[in-house]
Amino acid sequence: MTNPAVGEILNELLALEQRSIVSRLVESNVFVARTAVEELFALRRLAQWNREHCQKLSQLILDLGGLPGPRGYESSSADLHYLGLRHVLPRIEADLQQIIRRYQLATMRMSGDTPAFKLIQEILQHHEESLRIIQGLGSRRVAVANPIPQS
Repeated sequence: MTNPAVGEILNELLALEQRSIVSRLVESNVFVARTAVEELFALRRLAQWNREHCQKLSQLILDLGGLPGPRGYESSSADLHYLGLRHVLPRIEADLQQIIRRYQLATMRMSGDTPAFKLIQEILQHHEESLRIIQGLGSRRVAVANPIPQS
């Protein structure tokens, strides 16, 4: 690899993506009511972005002459099966906040005019959008659960 430090950062981010709760959403059976189609599509979009992030990070590592690290799983996400979405949303939000912090730190460790920096910036923007989506779903759920009484 031309720059081992860049490869290390990219592999750290790849491992972070692979261990995220979002990466487990599609394979889990998080309960989403049939009437909550928008929520289901939002979760699928986040999971698709996660897969794309993993692919792009892996490809860039290979392009730079490195080897992507092995896939890892976060065992604390094993209980996602059959939980209701309202129980999972706060965990997804906390996970995304941590991921965003790690990506922000990674941008500080890199030169701004490299393919790696540009990819990290692109993925960081996806994660920030993902967080807004999740926060929007959470606020809608609170509004529906606590409707304003009519006088």
